Amino acid sequence: MTAWTSVRLIGIGWIGKELKDGHDELAAWAKARSEHFIDNDDTETQSVFSEIVQSVAAGDYNPGNRNNFLAKADPWLIAKAKTLGATVVTHEALVAPNTKKVKVPNICLQFGVPCLDTFQFLRALNARFVLEH
Repeated sequence: MTAWTSVRLIGIGWIGKELKDGHDELAAWAKARSEHFIDNDDTETQSVFSEIVQSVAAGDYNPGNRNNFLAKADPWLIAKAKTLGATVVTHEALVAPNTKKVKVPNICLQFGVPCLDTFQFLRALNARFVLEH
């Protein structure tokens, strides 16, 4: 995997709202960086979102897991990434196709959206974390 020369990190507004509603350092961080959270209410994103919902609803998934996935920001994030040609970064791992769980990497694969786990992403960035004295 090669390192990226230019990276723009963004999330969708729904994720920004969830983070900003907290009462901790992460909420303060998100509030100070509103420009990192973009709208996902455009027609193209809504169309892709609808395709994702229809696909997941028709899939042979555990109903509780399916409903939880559809009620959260994940399908919107995947839809927005598809419309932007962006990559989704997640802690989730790809699971076997016959699983009963809805997982972000599987839905990304199904819809042709690039997806990396957090560690692949950090390696691609050549991220280094250095403790200072």
